[in-house]
Amino acid sequence: RILAEVMPLVILDGDNGLEGVDKVTVDYVALGRELTQRLIDAGHTQIAVIAQFAEDVKWAGPLEGFRQAMDAAGLVADLSMVSYKAGKLYPVLLADILSREPRPTGLLALTTSDHAIILSTLMAMGVNVPLDLSYVGWAYSYMAALLPFPTLTCLDDIYQSMAGCAVRRVLDRTEAPTLPAESFIAPVNLRVGETCIEKKAT
Repeated sequence: RILAEVMPLVILDGDNGLEGVDKVTVDYVALGRELTQRLIDAGHTQIAVIAQFAEDVKWAGPLEGFRQAMDAAGLVADLSMVSYKAGKLYPVLLADILSREPRPTGLLALTTSDHAIILSTLMAMGVNVPLDLSYVGWAYSYMAALLPFPTLTCLDDIYQSMAGCAVRRVLDRTEAPTLPAESFIAPVNLRVGETCIEKKAT
């Protein structure tokens, strides 16, 4: 707080309980809902999810958005369809996901940088993306963009979006230091891939 009185200060993705300081975040629930909706709109009813950590497997953030989209479509949202990555090798994790009955036809990967690894592992397992398994990623993966994988449907870099919003706020504060502190929701664009989602007959 003292630092904020000396120079413009904007906190990204959290506030640590600080009052009187500008904050920028994204609407994780809305973004999770939007990504899930892409698979639902393509006719997928069995959708598996990869989360980062065991503590992420709960109805909160993007997974709450997943639940809302499934519920709105009259589909069953079940945390048993959510697997977490931490401490697991992708061949084991994906084999477990693909062994479920009924077998998922859509996969939502709530990871930030593993899309190339996930897709290459699926290829090595003989899974055709998107014919066998449609794939939607969480955040844009620069590595995946360089490799010959299907074009991803995913979010733009969410931290870049928050940073851009924060820089604009710092510039505003430089010109008007007495502006009251506010909380901002940074807009995040969706990159719609052309080949990562296969429509299913409904």
